[in-house]
Amino acid sequence: MVATLTPDQLATMNDNRNTLIVAVSVVLIVLTTIAIVLRFIARRSRSLHIGVDDWFALVAWVIAIPMCSLNITMIKWGLGRHVWGADVQVLWKVVQTTWAFTLLYAWVHFFIKFSILFFYHRVFSFRIAWFKLACYACGVYAVSWTLAAFFAAGFQCSPVSFLWTSVQLNPPANGKCHLQNGRAALAFAALNSLLDILIFILPMAMLWNLHMKRARKLSLIAVFATGAFAITAGLLRLSNSYLSIDPNADVTWVLADINLWTIAEACVGIICASMPVIGPLFGLVKDNVRSYLSKQSLESGTHGIPLSGRSGESGSTTRLASSRGSHNDSIYALKP
Repeated sequence: MVATLTPDQLATMNDNRNTLIVAVSVVLIVLTTIAIVLRFIARRSRSLHIGVDDWFALVAWVIAIPMCSLNITMIKWGLGRHVWGADVQVLWKVVQTTWAFTLLYAWVHFFIKFSILFFYHRVFSFRIAWFKLACYACGVYAVSWTLAAFFAAGFQCSPVSFLWTSVQLNPPANGKCHLQNGRAALAFAALNSLLDILIFILPMAMLWNLHMKRARKLSLIAVFATGAFAITAGLLRLSNSYLSIDPNADVTWVLADINLWTIAEACVGIICASMPVIGPLFGLVKDNVRSYLSKQSLESGTHGIPLSGRSGESGSTTRLASSRGSHNDSIYALKP
């Protein structure tokens, strides 16, 4: 086998991306976990009930963690190495694990998207007909995409195991795959990114029509606009999926990029879906800190710059912070 390799292939045989794969996977696990914890803390701090959107976000996190773990596990079977430098006897395990990875990919996005849609219902109450219809349409789209992606990936070969046994050194004689894996992955990634964009732009018109100060309105739009990061990750995954169409692609090397962007898309999606919920938590902390500092300033008899308006209103921020728990569950008491 070595005799058939080109000089360039021989020079890069020992190259690997193990450190990158582990680092990105671990960082995403940590950041996503922090986002979910803060999401539930934000709910409790404002005395709001845990809703369906929160539970769906939690399930998405439960699915995303194994995805990151599988990404790390595949390193020992050749992921992140050039295919000519990987052990051909275990390459089939990369294909098998990627198959499981793809099934999780379908469901993690199902729960992320429905977490966001349920959150829209919770905030905007579906009082505007076009918005309600658009959310329902996105929900139907999400269900259809998830089922199509799950069954297409899960049963693309007959028998199912032929997907990975066909790349073993002694492949079975009987078996057939019904899809061109690279093209199918590209199509589903494109459809998923399209839905991400649709869900992203849905609340913008609602937010823009809110009756509040322009600066506050823009700050709310900015919180929702964090979803653009998830869309960007999805588009980068899409561009890398295009490379997998080439039958001569350096599979284990290219797949490392695809998998990294896959977990990034999922984890960033969970984080962005949680940001509008987490946002008020930072405001609550800021108000309490200001109230505490103002109180300390009054007790010490100092006359510095007031942190909460006039000194006679030192308790106003505390009352504001505590009053947030009395609101129904809408971000900053949104009233479209």
